[in-house]
Amino acid sequence: MSENLDTIGHITDVSAHHITATLTDDYPEKLSASDHTSVTHAGAHLLIKAPDLQLLVRVVRSWIENGITRLQLMPLGDISSDGRFSRGVSQYPR
Repeated sequence: MSENLDTIGHITDVSAHHITATLTDDYPEKLSASDHTSVTHAGAHLLIKAPDLQLLVRVVRSWIENGITRLQLMPLGDISSDGRFSRGVSQYPR
């Protein structure tokens, strides 16, 4: 299992318009344990968390490559430390 119960994947590529993420092998179990619906369908919203940022993203597409589930994500905006959403991205994940 992954190191954090909230972690269902890892960022593998970042560009100006899209972020690519690879889902962990155990993401279906984590989602079923938390009563969330599928994150792999287009239009689903996810939160990318890092020590210095929180970023709201939308799933654009998903695919399986060599048995690994990948997501193409569109950044929507930042979530501040007090929970406020602001449109646009001031900092991308590294």
